[in-house]
Amino acid sequence: MRVSWLFSAYGQNFLQMMLRLAKTQPVLKVVADQRACPTASGDLAAFILSQGDRLAKSPAGAREWGLLHVVNSGVASRYEMAQAIFAQTQPDGPPAMEPVPTSAFPTPARRALNAVLDTSRMQEVFSLQLRPWQEALEDVVAELMAQKETA
Repeated sequence: MRVSWLFSAYGQNFLQMMLRLAKTQPVLKVVADQRACPTASGDLAAFILSQGDRLAKSPAGAREWGLLHVVNSGVASRYEMAQAIFAQTQPDGPPAMEPVPTSAFPTPARRALNAVLDTSRMQEVFSLQLRPWQEALEDVVAELMAQKETA
C-alpha cells in the first residue's frame, strides 16, 4: 500500500507541527508547491482492518494483491492543508502564513511536487473510496480538542 501525508491526533505529523509552530512563530512559512492526498491514519487503519479477512483468504496472484494507493479523496498543497487546519482550530482567525516554494526548506531527500496518488485500482478492486480529507481532518481535530478537554 502506498499512502501520503498521514495525519492524526497522535504522534508527529504535519497537523501537529502546524499547531505547535502557530504558538511560537509570528509568520508560518508553508510550502505551497507540493500537492498530494492528505490521509487520516485512522481511515487507513480502518481500511486495512475492514479488508484483512478478504486479503487473508485471497490466493497469491488474486486481484486484491499488488500495489494499492490508499488515501483520502481530494488533493491539497501543504499551504491549503494548513489553511484548513487553522480554519478549524483557530476561531479568532488563522496565524499569519506565507506560501513558499519547496526550495525554501532544503532537505537531503528530494520532495516530489506532485505526489497525488491514483485510487482507481482501490475503487475497482475493493469498490470503495476513502472520504474527503477535509472531512477526516474535522474528525481528527475534534479528537484533538477532546484530548485537550480531558487533559
